[in-house]
Amino acid sequence: MAWGFFRKNSGAPERQVTLWWQDANASLLRPTVAALEDLRPRIASLDQLDERERQEEMLHALERLCAMTEASALPIIATQHRVIGSDECHFMAPVSAPDHGDASGKLFLTSHRIVFAGGASIAWPWHRVRRVTRHDRDVVFEGGDSLTLRLRGNSYGDAAVATMVAERLCRR
Repeated sequence: MAWGFFRKNSGAPERQVTLWWQDANASLLRPTVAALEDLRPRIASLDQLDERERQEEMLHALERLCAMTEASALPIIATQHRVIGSDECHFMAPVSAPDHGDASGKLFLTSHRIVFAGGASIAWPWHRVRRVTRHDRDVVFEGGDSLTLRLRGNSYGDAAVATMVAERLCRR
């Protein structure tokens, strides 16, 4: 009987982690301080250090999104990068392009377009973007004619904020 008890509970930490991530990903869609406060005490224990670090990174992403939803306008970032031209820059972060030989560069989300400035620049005007989604640290921009641009951020926060900014710019 004791063996059955331990076996039954052996999956409990994994279930808790799975539920935490489901709730965290759902809260990124509608970021609130209440969701953040619900997730914070449920973070993985110190004996699951790798998982705890990933969850802390996700909490930081949620904090950034909460701050953005409270702001009435998108941030404007001063940059003198030549690919921006006269556009207003609303987001900038280092990224890699896993579908393009893992090229590294910078992602700029401007008032008029998405720009990936790496070895070669890729730019899409907002009217070309049909959908923006986030998968872990990846932001996926889907255009017409089955064109897809997948860029990988350095953190969940960069991917989540880029997704939110891109969605707002697409709706303009």
